[in-house]
Amino acid sequence: MVSYGSQEPAEVLLDNDSALYIKPTCVGATSSRLYAVRNLSRLPVNFRWTLRHSDSSVLAVCPCTGVIHPNETQVV
Repeated sequence: MVSYGSQEPAEVLLDNDSALYIKPTCVGATSSRLYAVRNLSRLPVNFRWTLRHSDSSVLAVCPCTGVIHPNETQVV
């Protein structure tokens, strides 16, 4: 008996050509921005946002972990 397998790479698309734009904000103020993330694959994709320690005091992503199902778009 011969078994065959195949693989499909995860393909995720982020709005704005995959660039995150953060508008300038005054010290002590906050601003937020929504981005759409789309899974173009046929399989679910687990994600986890990780920030450099130096950025974590001024930047947050919510949700920071999750699953995007095939052909699904999530706004984070």
